[in-house]
Amino acid sequence: MGKRLRQIASSGEESWSETLSDLSLSMVGILLIAFTGYVLKFQSVKEVTQVETPPVPTEEPPHEKPELIGLNGPMTNVVYCLDLSGSMIGQGAAVQRYSQSEDELKRRFQEVKERLKLMVSNHPFDQFTVIGFGGMASDGKVPRLVTTSPHLAAASPFSRADACRHIDSWQAGGGTPTLPALQRAVSLIGVEHIVLLTDGLPTLEGTQEDVLAYVGGSRRHRSFSSALPSHIVIDVIGIGDQSVQPDEEAQMALLTFTRRVAELTGGFFQAW
Repeated sequence: MGKRLRQIASSGEESWSETLSDLSLSMVGILLIAFTGYVLKFQSVKEVTQVETPPVPTEEPPHEKPELIGLNGPMTNVVYCLDLSGSMIGQGAAVQRYSQSEDELKRRFQEVKERLKLMVSNHPFDQFTVIGFGGMASDGKVPRLVTTSPHLAAASPFSRADACRHIDSWQAGGGTPTLPALQRAVSLIGVEHIVLLTDGLPTLEGTQEDVLAYVGGSRRHRSFSSALPSHIVIDVIGIGDQSVQPDEEAQMALLTFTRRVAELTGGFFQAW
């Protein structure tokens, strides 16, 4: 009997040990599950509460803007005068003073037209037109003068685009009738500002001296009838190699023709 009781007691101790062992394993499992859940919950809360840094916007490169010249006079009624002479594309004896090849000069002429189109498209004028001058007309009697409009046209998207189409179609050739071009510009009713784009060598229907006398006459001698009206300003863009053209008179020494035109009219000079 005693032996049986000892066996039962021994068996109970083993069962109790096994029970304790099972309970320990269960507790460990519960703790692991609870800890895992806590970690996952903490990570989830962190992801939700974490402030996302907004992406830094990248600045787009600015669109190409036209290089606008510094206009010194009224910007309401403007006439652009573009040199279409042969020297602009490497034709004629005058081209010998340039260092560029004929192909380079032709490319330069296209670039000049593109830059003029940018100005026509963007300058804040009220009315405008563009005159192209170069060579002789088809009848061979008068200089060739072409215009985007026979009069000052109101600035609008349509008139600007139409002027650019005309400029695209113009070809260069022949001499340089600078004086007739300026006189045509002055004849337009309401003109206040002229922008002259030229390589600086009048060779047809007027010399450099004739042009300078015309643009400077009314500012020196008010009685000089054939002169540029004093209220009109001429800005000049010198194209390419602007060589110095000394005049017989001392005041013209070491000054280029294009710079002198701008100076006499109170305008601005820029070299392209």
